[in-house]
Amino acid sequence: MPVSRGIFPLFLALAFIISVAAVAAGDDVMTVEADILDVGNSSENGTISIQVPDFIDLGNLSEIGASEELKIYVNNTGTGAITVTPRLVNYTDNIFQNLYFREFKTSGGNPVIPIQIGNWSFNISAPAGGESFRSKYFYMQLDLSDAGIDVSSDLIGHQTHVRFFATLR
Repeated sequence: MPVSRGIFPLFLALAFIISVAAVAAGDDVMTVEADILDVGNSSENGTISIQVPDFIDLGNLSEIGASEELKIYVNNTGTGAITVTPRLVNYTDNIFQNLYFREFKTSGGNPVIPIQIGNWSFNISAPAGGESFRSKYFYMQLDLSDAGIDVSSDLIGHQTHVRFFATLR
């Protein structure tokens, strides 16, 4: 067999191995999410379904200021009573880690202290017979006054995603 005939199949085999290695060396990321529920929270207690606003604009604020406190409505469109917990999707966002929530502004004539995102939940009763949803509101505010954040340039349109986890109660 001439040398040129033996090199061509070897070259093809080498090219195939390199292309397979290049494909195998590439990477990609997949997001995997699951809600692991207590066995006691079965469908006998109701189904879970909520509606939240798609977008909330907190307006303009300085790095040492606070936004207006906004009233946000959440609808329980399931069939059971639920507990709802807002959490940051990007929990390392040092701006939006300063979102604060409370259900009432006052209680018994005293101010209710807002609770930081990730540490606050609220309950929504099941829709009453014949209703398709039960609505409840809470207050939300971005408060950077004690955050100690140094913003070197304006952050116009800075956004984050908040996921609202709902579980049967």
